[in-house]
Amino acid sequence: MDFKTKSFWLEGAYADYTPNPALDGDRRYDFVIAGGGFTGMSAAYFLKKRAPDMKIAILESQVIGFGASGRNDGFNMTLLGENILELARIAGQDNARAAHAWAREAVDTVHGLVDEHAIDCDYEHNGFLLIGLTKPHIAKIKKETEMHNRLGTEAEFLDASRTRALLPSTPVCAGMLDPHCGILNPAKYCLGMKRVLTGMGVDIFENTRVTRVDQGRDIVLHTAAGTATAPAGMAATNAYSAALGMFRRHVFPLFTYIVLTEPLTDKQLEVIGWGRGRWGIETARRFVHYFRLTADNRISIGGGTARYYFNYGTTQDRNQKIFDQVEQSLIELFPPLKGIRITHRWGGPVACTFDFFPMAGVMGEHNNLYYSTGYTGHGVSLANASGKIIRDLYFGEDTHRTRLFFINRRPLGFPAEPLLYPAVHAYTGYLRLRDGLDNLRGGA
Repeated sequence: MDFKTKSFWLEGAYADYTPNPALDGDRRYDFVIAGGGFTGMSAAYFLKKRAPDMKIAILESQVIGFGASGRNDGFNMTLLGENILELARIAGQDNARAAHAWAREAVDTVHGLVDEHAIDCDYEHNGFLLIGLTKPHIAKIKKETEMHNRLGTEAEFLDASRTRALLPSTPVCAGMLDPHCGILNPAKYCLGMKRVLTGMGVDIFENTRVTRVDQGRDIVLHTAAGTATAPAGMAATNAYSAALGMFRRHVFPLFTYIVLTEPLTDKQLEVIGWGRGRWGIETARRFVHYFRLTADNRISIGGGTARYYFNYGTTQDRNQKIFDQVEQSLIELFPPLKGIRITHRWGGPVACTFDFFPMAGVMGEHNNLYYSTGYTGHGVSLANASGKIIRDLYFGEDTHRTRLFFINRRPLGFPAEPLLYPAVHAYTGYLRLRDGLDNLRGGA
């Protein structure tokens, strides 16, 4: 499989990449990890940091960062769940305050790793801008800003005139600035973390698909050419977990799609105004559009809808209808860019739960199979900090991380196929309808 075609990020960062050899034979470790994305690498890093003598192995079916970790839009942000209002409503104020503090810690964790290990990933800590495009969005953004402030983030509400001063060509009617966020090149970050882990002595096997996970006194990861066995292990397979029979009633893969423009000229940047701030931006829709500038001033934009494919499908990386919709949304948001050339289109699955909150913990008869999953599109920060949770649980430490409300929880279960497909499509259709009704009410 040509991993370089899976995203703009992978194409550039992995241009001269040679994967590590696959696992061959039977090997024994202290801790084994299925999955070589953000989650698996984070767990390996923080366990190894805590106990340098631990023998740890990561088994990745393709190459490090092949899945969502190498295809996302690189938002290092504080969002956990659908939005901060839903976090407070569902988790309660106390749990929400603790979870939001951890999400802020997660952003700092990524930023800290980049700085500590000099990871070349085009990191920019410019903040995050939430924008409203309809009248219902104004009240929603005001409430979100108030909740951010209540839970400890210095977010700032912007009325229509102040938001339009930042994005003069965009039909905005309100905004919120959260200074505690950044953007990065996710594939470069993956390569940087692989370099760090290799230097720490972690064994990384690529092109090594785990075909079965045995849970007993030992965790055994089976592959076509051998096994990796340890007293404890981790399922870090996220959107691909169903293939191993894991989390099938709690986590499902939802595809999001992205398009990328050619580099903008200085004049184009000046007209749209964005080049002055370079924030990562999201709309206040239920199906958000998310967009950002790359290091060479391309606009990457994705979202607007999402697709679930029957029976946990994870291979539908291209959907021309959705690509066309995303391109149209780009021009609606930035009319002066009409006619700009699109150079890349890609998609990928993220692991979702029905309530949009993650789940992490330890399971199995012997409490030795660890997991962290269900970031629902916010894995840049959450997945890369999840290793701290796994470390604390593994060493039996009672910390603020192990007391988070989503630790060792089982979220709302959903039906198995063939009922899951119509259930997800009915729910996503409802969200699209709500967004359509907001559009009918117009902007300010």
